Amino acid sequence: MLFRKIGLSILLGVVFVFFNFSFVMAADHLEKQQNIYHIEATFHKRQLSTILLVVVLGLGSLLRLMLANIARHPGHGDYAFYYTVAENIVDGKGFQIDYIWNYLSSPETISHSSNDYWMPLTSVIISLPLFVFGKSLFAALLPSIIAGLALSVLTYFVSKVYSDSRLVAFCSSGLVLVVPSLFKYSLLTDSTIFY
Repeated sequence: MLFRKIGLSILLGVVFVFFNFSFVMAADHLEKQQNIYHIEATFHKRQLSTILLVVVLGLGSLLRLMLANIARHPGHGDYAFYYTVAENIVDGKGFQIDYIWNYLSSPETISHSSNDYWMPLTSVIISLPLFVFGKSLFAALLPSIIAGLALSVLTYFVSKVYSDSRLVAFCSSGLVLVVPSLFKYSLLTDSTIFY
């Protein structure tokens, strides 16, 4: 009788393990299927957010390019200074300015070194598309436009690091794209957008 109880206990244990194993396997299979659906849904959400980001950046760049196309003069003061130095770099004159715009260094001649007050990096950046596309204000504005758009993309990815929400990342990127001060500086030949 004792052996019968032990045998029955072992049989019940084996049956329990078998059904438990079958249940675990079925649950694992179901979980894998749900994970596949979750991965597919996540993939589609990522595709959608990427497409949405590209569309918004495209609209932002289109608006900036349209406004840059109608610009006729770089502006007054610093904007004209950086543009003129960039033109002089393209013309082979180097880092010089053809007019006196301040009296801080007491220049001896009208044409003098351009780096007596401002650093040359902005003029160098602006001169690159002038070399490629020719001297025009539209070409000079391209680096600023690209930098303004790059700030929006950078904000998207930094937001993704600090938040799991795509909505937060997308909204942050969109706000940086249209915030008035950054929008303005992405359409000027100034150093602000690069720093």
